[in-house]
Amino acid sequence: MIAPKPTSYNGIQFRSVLEARWAICLDHFEGCELWTHEPDTFVDPGTGWKYTPDFFCDCWGYLEIKPKKPNANYILNRKKFLPLFHPFPLWIAYGSFYYKKPLPRFIHVKSGNELTFTKICNDRRAANMARSWRFDL
Repeated sequence: MIAPKPTSYNGIQFRSVLEARWAICLDHFEGCELWTHEPDTFVDPGTGWKYTPDFFCDCWGYLEIKPKKPNANYILNRKKFLPLFHPFPLWIAYGSFYYKKPLPRFIHVKSGNELTFTKICNDRRAANMARSWRFDL
């Protein structure tokens, strides 16, 4: 496994280049007016386990970013937190913005439905901005 490389974009320090690319995508997505990085930490009252989603945005709700598709147990663990997110949904976005690779996909945690990037936002311009951005690493 390759360790994530902390990356800065627009004055915000992200844990990885992939998270920073999502921030670029959210900045250029026509339907997204407001987003925040790691806005809230939720605590499961039964176990004390903490969970901090990567983003909150007004267009989708909470968004977690993963480089690869998470397994069923991972998704099930996130479902435990859904009552704390109410009324906002939780999405897991996986994949990358690399050229010659498919655009990321989304999993709606509550329903388990999986959707393509273009089904969710239908804004390839935002994806292209995320793909082409050059970071000073």
